[in-house]
Amino acid sequence: MSTYRSRGFTLIELMVAITIIGILTAGSTIAFSNARARARDAQRYAVLAQMELALETYRQVNGSYPNTNREWRGLCPGRGGAGVTGPTGYVPDIAPTYIAKLPTDPAGLTNCSLYPDGYGYEYLSDGVDYKFFVHNSMDNKEKCDGATKIYWDPHPLRQTQKTCVIYSQGASGW
Repeated sequence: MSTYRSRGFTLIELMVAITIIGILTAGSTIAFSNARARARDAQRYAVLAQMELALETYRQVNGSYPNTNREWRGLCPGRGGAGVTGPTGYVPDIAPTYIAKLPTDPAGLTNCSLYPDGYGYEYLSDGVDYKFFVHNSMDNKEKCDGATKIYWDPHPLRQTQKTCVIYSQGASGW
C-alpha cells in the first residue's frame, strides 16, 4: 500500500497566514494615515510662518497690513471667500508680490459645509493689526506652539485644539 502525501498548505495554515497579513496591513494603514495627518499639520505650520513673513514684509513696504475692514475673509462661503490668488483673494493685495499664491488647506475644502463658521485659512485685519487662522482643520489636535512663537496660539476664545492663529501684537485681544 502506498501512502500519498500532498505538499500543499492546509486550510488552517492558509487562514492563519491571511489573518497575519490582514493584521499587518491594518497596522500599516493606520500608521500611514497618522503620518499623512502629521504631514498636513506640518504644512499648515509652514504656511503660518510664510504668511507671517509675507504680512510683515507687506507692512514694511506699505506701512500697514492688507486691510479687510475688520471682516473675516476665507475660502468658504459666508467668510468673504473671493478666490485664492491676486488682489481679490482672501488676503487682499498680497499675492503674488509678497507670497507666490495664497494657500489653501492641504486637506481641501470639502469640510466647508460641516463648518459654516469657517474652515481652512482665514484672515482679519483693520490695517493696523491682523489675525491669520488655520481654522477647524488641524488634524492631530496639537496646540499651536506658543512657547517658541509669541504670537502663535490656539484660538483665544474657543481654545480649540483644531485651530491655530498668528497675529500682530495689537490683535491679541480680538
